[in-house]
Parts: sequence; C-alpha cells; structure tokens
Amino acid sequence: MGEGSDAQDIGNRFTGFSRMDPSKKYKKGRRKLLVGTWNVQGWANKALEITQQFHRMNLDVLVTSEMKKKGSGCEEVEGTLLFWSGVDKDQRAKAGVGILIRKQLKRFIKSWKPVNERIIKVELEMYGREIIILGVHGPTNDSQVQDKENFSECLRVNVEEMKGRKEIILAGDLNGRTGRRIGDTVVGCFGEESINDSGERLIEPCELQSLRVLNGFYRHKEIHKFTWTQENRGLKSIIDYMIMRQKTTILVKDVRVKRGTECGSVHRMVIAKLEFPWNGNRRENRQDGESNVKESKTPEVKLKKYHLELLQEERIRALYQSRLDQRLEEFSFDSPEDTYETT
Repeated sequence: MGEGSDAQDIGNRFTGFSRMDPSKKYKKGRRKLLVGTWNVQGWANKALEITQQFHRMNLDVLVTSEMKKKGSGCEEVEGTLLFWSGVDKDQRAKAGVGILIRKQLKRFIKSWKPVNERIIKVELEMYGREIIILGVHGPTNDSQVQDKENFSECLRVNVEEMKGRKEIILAGDLNGRTGRRIGDTVVGCFGEESINDSGERLIEPCELQSLRVLNGFYRHKEIHKFTWTQENRGLKSIIDYMIMRQKTTILVKDVRVKRGTECGSVHRMVIAKLEFPWNGNRRENRQDGESNVKESKTPEVKLKKYHLELLQEERIRALYQSRLDQRLEEFSFDSPEDTYETT
C-alpha cells in the first residue's frame, strides 16, 4: 500500500494541495457542512449509485466504509473527489474506507493520508478552522480479539496525534453498540439499550480523548436512529457513528439516519448537520441535542427608582395606605389552620 510521501505526492498532483493558499479568504455566504457516513458494502458497480445519492442528499463530505477497493489513491468521480485506502492489491478484497468530498471544496483540502484498510485521514482548512476527518471501519464484534485490539490501538494513536485546536470529525462503521446513558458526556440517552464488546472498546478512547458519540444526543424516531437493519429477521442496531470533540467551535445541529438512500446495503446513511459560527471560541455541545449557543454576557439590571421621600407628606401617605388596603382586599389568604389542614 502506498503511504506517506507517495500518497502525498499523488494528492498534490491531483488536487493541487501544494497550490493552496491558507491565507485565502474563505467564502462568506455558506458556513454550513453536511457530513455523512455510509457502509456501502462494496464500491465496484456501485460508484454511480453512491455518487448520485451523494448529490441528491446535497452532501459536502461522505465517509464510505467497507468499500472493498484495493490499494489507495484519489480520483474524480461524478463531480466528487474520492480518497480511498484499502488492502494491498495482491490481497483478497475486504474492509476498505474512503472519503468523498464535493469537488467545489477542493481548495480547502490541505492533506490526506491512507493509514490502512480501516482508517483514512483527510485534513481540511476552512472557515478559519483546521478540520481532521477520520474515516473508519472497525472489525465486527465477532472478530478475533487481536484484530480488535490492533484497530483500537491504531485509532487511539491517530486521535492522540490531533492535539491542539484541530477539530475532529470521526465517522464510519465502528461495529460497536454503545448503548445509552443518562447524564454522560460520551454516550447520550437517546441511543439503543444494547451494548457489546466493540462498543465498550469505542467508549474508552472517547472518554480519554474527550470525544462524544453524537448519535445518542438527538431525540428521533426509531427509523431515524438505527443504522443497520435486517427487516426480514427483525434485527436492528446502531453501529455507524458520528464522533466529535466534546468541546468544539462547530455547532452540531442534528445527527440522524437518512431514509431513502439505497445502494444495495443493509446499512443506512447517517448525516450530521454542522454550522461554523464566526466567533471561534470553543463551546460545549448541549447533551440534549440542542446546538451550541453563544454564551451571552449578563445584562445590566436597571432598578426602578421609588420616591420614598414623598411618604413624608401626610396627604400622600394616607392615599398610599388607602390604595394598599384596596389591593389587599382583592386577595384572599388562607388561615394557618387551612394551610396546614390535612385531609
């Protein structure tokens, strides 16, 4: 598999990364991003269907897992830029991850790296932020323990590398069921009840790196929650995720399953609606699915001024007492006996 400088050279020749000017003023009109993730269960013979769904959903970025596309590289496909990372060409096709990016966003792409057949990384610089998109495809829950440990370790290393103020969008099929928790900063209360070993392995690094599994923080109907279904067997689960930092400058407006996207896969597409405020101060995403809100300053309280010195005059004092008595008669008060009477 080509990695490191080879992969970077491919990217430079294809997308013009080397010509990107970081100081170039970003487009001011549209400060939103639609990011999706979808286990497509194979790329061959599905490329047209997948890209059509990409444009129909008006996506900007789509992480595709289980592509089963060998090697690594980047190419233009139907108005999108595809970056992919798979097994070596002499191996049997399996796993494989990719990231589709709208062609109009090409100038925001800073770099990319095919880590292995389960992890790919693309870095964007837009709206005054450095954004790392990690496309992942985790081993199934029935996989060998060593395979799951290798994946968890590789994921941990790649997340730890992204320190500082870089934003993280980790998306893909993790094959883990994270359950639901109340009052937790990692797992929300609107997920499913079940949790498995792969889910626990996912939660641990999220806790250590202050990441949030966003799916469970937004209340939706079940058809908009479950990402994997086998209707003929009555099976369903949440295993495809959007994960970001707990403290982020990006407003996460919603994360949900999008029905109506088809490519012959039993997985549903998951879409996150993101907004980029002008103020870049970090704020924490609300746990109940509400978006970040700008912390406002406490407004100055203006006290109403009363001219108590006027009560020194007998005529005004008598008038005040009369009006006060009238107002008190309008209210009926229970006696202490009535208040504490028990039935």
